[in-house]
Amino acid sequence: MADRENNRIQIFDTAGKYIKQITDPSFGAISAVTLKNDKLYAVDDFRFLKMIHRGSDILGFDTAGKTPVRIGRSGFYEGSTCWYHTLAVDNDENIYVGDILKNRLQKFKKIIGR
Repeated sequence: MADRENNRIQIFDTAGKYIKQITDPSFGAISAVTLKNDKLYAVDDFRFLKMIHRGSDILGFDTAGKTPVRIGRSGFYEGSTCWYHTLAVDNDENIYVGDILKNRLQKFKKIIGR
């Protein structure tokens, strides 16, 4: 479950029993999570003083809950930002995110061997 206000992911079993949480000081507000082929994916949102949008990242987790993959456009920089609010992963592990700042859907294609 994406816990946006607490910058964490909570994991429950199918009966709703709490199992664990995944947190990291580098997480922004977690907007969405999905599970595909035993891999967990999430998108977060960074805001300065909870007001000024600073971008989003896509996070990919291994089975231990570590973040071996982080891609996106968050931080303080000049140029366009994004605000990923939802995501899906297909059978080929391509990642689709909804960017609500630009009102668009983006596809990130998996590079074979990674």
